[in-house]
Amino acid sequence: MKLLTIINKDNYNYTLKDEYNNTYNLNIEIYDNELKVNDLIYISDRLIKENTLLSFGPIKKETYNKEELLVVLRNNEKYYLERYYG
Repeated sequence: MKLLTIINKDNYNYTLKDEYNNTYNLNIEIYDNELKVNDLIYISDRLIKENTLLSFGPIKKETYNKEELLVVLRNNEKYYLERYYG
């Protein structure tokens, strides 16, 4: 999983930056939560490489694929979201 910082948000279009100042543009849709500029997220490299809208929301299953998680770090708290589709 790669740690990225949200540096810009325009609807579902997010600009993110990693620790090496590499920039990523991802389309992310969030259900029952919100991503904000300056939030930190952990996302799998596989999902970063996909060129599609990624939809995430609260975890609703007892088992899930770790590669399908989005972890949001905000105010010393972690939020775990699972991929719904995309």
